Amino acid sequence: MSVRKVEALKTKQANKKSSLQEDELAAYAFDMLQSLRETCSDDRHRFLSYLVGMAAEEAQRLAEGLPSAAAQFAKEPAGTSVSKKH
Repeated sequence: MSVRKVEALKTKQANKKSSLQEDELAAYAFDMLQSLRETCSDDRHRFLSYLVGMAAEEAQRLAEGLPSAAAQFAKEPAGTSVSKKH
C-alpha cells in the first residue's frame, strides 16, 4: 500500500473515532439536560426548563447523527438571493 493510501486511511479512521466520541458526548449531554429539565419543572423556573429542553433537543439530534438545527440559521451561500414579496 502506498504512503498516501496509508495516510488517507489513518485520517479516515481518526475522523470516524472523533465523530463517535461527539455522538457519545451529545448522548451524555442529552441525559444530563433531561434530568435538569425535570428538576426545573416548577412554575418559578418554567422558562429555564424550556431553554434546557431546547438544548436537550439539540443534543438528541447530534446524538442521533443528525445535523445541528443551527444549520437552519446559517447564512445563505454567496450569490444566492431571496426575493421579497411586498
